[in-house]
Amino acid sequence: MLEAHPAYNFRYPKSFSIYTYNFSDQVIKNLIKKGRSYFALIFRNQYDNSILYSDYVKYNIIKLIKNSKDANITTLVYHPDHGEDVCHNTNFSGHNFRAIQQWQIPLIAWGRYKNDINITDKGFCLENINKIILNLLKVKVDYENKK
Repeated sequence: MLEAHPAYNFRYPKSFSIYTYNFSDQVIKNLIKKGRSYFALIFRNQYDNSILYSDYVKYNIIKLIKNSKDANITTLVYHPDHGEDVCHNTNFSGHNFRAIQQWQIPLIAWGRYKNDINITDKGFCLENINKIILNLLKVKVDYENKK
């Protein structure tokens, strides 16, 4: 999935245009007080719509898996490549290496599996995603130089 990369407005159908520039929205009011531009706020809403749509797609993928004949042996692991700063920190939308939203991203692991590690409440570097997936699949490999 291309998901929430610019141009955000191309990442969802019109039926998912839920978030709009609404002056009564408390978040919009707070961002206007911080001096955010009209265009930054438009991008923020388009970004939120793209996230809403990608969550809808992921939900339906999980529903398909859950109802499949292979549900008991299937696991879905998902993570975005990065987050975006959409005028949360500055009057800017896009890649902002100073914004924590760029680097602290979610990992979704859904399925019927038993694992030896708890990945639900601790952070980790996505460089370790191979180890996590192999652990979920109960695959043991010795490819690491521990020195």
